[in-house]
Amino acid sequence: MIIKNYEELVEVGGKAVEVVLKLFDEGIRRADPYTTILEKVRIEDHVLSIHDVKVDLRDIERIVIVGAGKASGRMAEAIEGILKDRISDGIVLVPREEARRLKHIVLWGSDHPIPSERGVEGARRIVDTVSKLSEHDLVIVLLSGGASALMPLPYSNIGIDDLRELTEQLLKCGADIREVNAVRKHISMIKG
Repeated sequence: MIIKNYEELVEVGGKAVEVVLKLFDEGIRRADPYTTILEKVRIEDHVLSIHDVKVDLRDIERIVIVGAGKASGRMAEAIEGILKDRISDGIVLVPREEARRLKHIVLWGSDHPIPSERGVEGARRIVDTVSKLSEHDLVIVLLSGGASALMPLPYSNIGIDDLRELTEQLLKCGADIREVNAVRKHISMIKG
């Protein structure tokens, strides 16, 4: 239970409060990206299962983890806990305050909602990482909300200052995330 004063609240509020708190706690638990990865990713007898996709790891030379998003750091922690030393390399773009190094995956600090040069550098590192892979390697991509801002890679004729200004103007005029992303995909080398 994530609610610290659960017993106190139930004592004061009764059965109805108990039911609501249990539903709330279960909703939070199910929304946790770490828990979701642990529930959906398995390894049995050298076979990696992600939902209904199965990969025989004996056929894989290297496993690389890449991704971006506000929840991708927790996802990376979970996937590293499952795959452990099978991971060869990894870089996942996360909000700057969550940046750190796991054993095999770098959680690269980037910026949200306004893209930054730090995010461009992280996106370039992801492109560089995956460009070195072969057909015998496995890439696992972890994406969540916020990835489009955290992982900017505009075309070379569009500077990061231009991208920042565009994003600020879109947000200022009330564009929702679908509208912002519709524009971003047309000026990005890796989205769309």
